[in-house]
Amino acid sequence: RTEIQKTLFGDTAYDAEWLHEYCFEKGVQTQIKPSKNVRRGFYRRKQMRNYSPGEYHQRSLIERGFGSLKRKYGGSVSGKSIASVKAEIYCKAIAPNLRLVQ
Repeated sequence: RTEIQKTLFGDTAYDAEWLHEYCFEKGVQTQIKPSKNVRRGFYRRKQMRNYSPGEYHQRSLIERGFGSLKRKYGGSVSGKSIASVKAEIYCKAIAPNLRLVQ
């Protein structure tokens, strides 16, 4: 089952007019931290109306979680097939929860 992503979070490097336009056409709201001194762009202004610093902060919380997983369990996978890569990623993701159960 595929779910359509409704919001795109990104840092200042992703604040490009073409990306705002693409997301607008696909019905995706952007939560991209605006670049300093950049106010131009029809689609950027349209998308920035709904920009929320509080929602954008969720991005840093997610990145912190992924960063801690990578520090503890490594940032690469050794699987050769897509099935073994998926299994390894799932195991690395649930391992911290298993430690809490003990």
